[in-house]
Amino acid sequence: MLRVLTFIAVLLLGACTIADNPPRPAPPPGVLSVERIDVQVLESDPVQVVAHVQGWLGDGCTTLGPISQTRSGAVIQVTLDAVHSGADLCTAIAPVVDERITLEGDFPPGEYILEILGDQISFTV
Repeated sequence: MLRVLTFIAVLLLGACTIADNPPRPAPPPGVLSVERIDVQVLESDPVQVVAHVQGWLGDGCTTLGPISQTRSGAVIQVTLDAVHSGADLCTAIAPVVDERITLEGDFPPGEYILEILGDQISFTV
């Protein structure tokens, strides 16, 4: 009988411990502020185009995540993600972002549009 009561007590205490430690929510998205975007058309064969992005991250717990790009005709979309570590306390220092992103694909002569975080820049090759 004592074993049964001990077993029940352990189960109840274990349930209380689980209830007191709910799973942590996902970390908040990081903040990335873009201050400047330039497009450089390199004199090369084949032509290469580089986007130069400058800005800063929200705090010391935020890092620049993956950079991806998609293209539909003459419109190139570049996605930059900021990733927050999920830490509760972070330094108030805003890390600088200074990235050069080589745009993928062929660039025959013509007009193009680059979209980064809602900003659009047109350029000519």
